[in-house]
Amino acid sequence: AVYGFMPVPNLTLLVARTIRNRPLIAWGVRSSGVDPSQYGERVKWTMRLEKWLSRFADRVITNSRAALDEYRLNDYPYAKLSHIPNAIDVDRFKPDPVARETLGLELGISQSTPLIGLFARIHPMKDHPTSSSSAPGKSQPATRRTKSESGQTQPNSAWTITLCGSGHGVTRNISWQPAT
Repeated sequence: AVYGFMPVPNLTLLVARTIRNRPLIAWGVRSSGVDPSQYGERVKWTMRLEKWLSRFADRVITNSRAALDEYRLNDYPYAKLSHIPNAIDVDRFKPDPVARETLGLELGISQSTPLIGLFARIHPMKDHPTSSSSAPGKSQPATRRTKSESGQTQPNSAWTITLCGSGHGVTRNISWQPAT
């Protein structure tokens, strides 16, 4: 089996249909409640094309029940849709005191200071302003870690997000770190 992830890779996987002993083609569709006005014409066109060509995938997998319901209502092939929830490997992703100390030293933050990490591209769907405005107040410095993927960053996004935190006294506590 070959598993695609998001519209362009999913569409590219259809090339595998031309292989004689082709693998099972599974598409991952990982969004729900998308506001098309937040996207340009090229992305909207890609989304329409993905919907139209979804009949050629062997499986279309959603990561939420909301997405499953939405894709069913939007005429994706009902019998090919299935839901596999997101999950976190709690044995692998757990607190690491050594990594915490290293990061604190790197950022100049005391070990007793709470840290909040936000790992997401800068995009309206990710709602960074709400996160910024809900950060701990002046007495608790916090760090925001974020990444911005090429071609998806909105103009002046970091400035706008930081400004949203300014009314809550947390602007000095927001630190933009590069994606690693």
